[in-house]
Amino acid sequence: MAENPPKIMTFIRYYWVSIITAIVILYLSLAPGSEFSKIPSFPNEDKVVHFVMYCGLAFVLFWNSIICFGITAMKRRKLWFLMIGIPIIWGGCMELLQQYFTASRSGDWLDELTNTLGAITGFFVGRWILPTMLKRKLK
Repeated sequence: MAENPPKIMTFIRYYWVSIITAIVILYLSLAPGSEFSKIPSFPNEDKVVHFVMYCGLAFVLFWNSIICFGITAMKRRKLWFLMIGIPIIWGGCMELLQQYFTASRSGDWLDELTNTLGAITGFFVGRWILPTMLKRKLK
């Protein structure tokens, strides 16, 4: 009789892209600002970067949820709260870590607002794009 894999292994198998995305965001959020000094800047770049990171995280979570649960994931409202809530909570944690555990970064509630808007946008972009992509793939 075959053993069922532990739940954590199943989670990692389905959500590995989301996990890697969250780890990249962790690095980008906590690395010293001097690490990125050679990157050209523009006005409000910080907010654009926050928006894109959390839009991407929510989109990837949506995609991974569809892989895990099938297209029915789009109809599960509990999953909606996770797909939007996890990036929002992750963003809040990053802001708190920046404020209290780094010397060269500071937490900013406007960044968290931008994270939230990015997560909501990423969810709705996923909800709009992924069904079309899946229909094309199934044909």
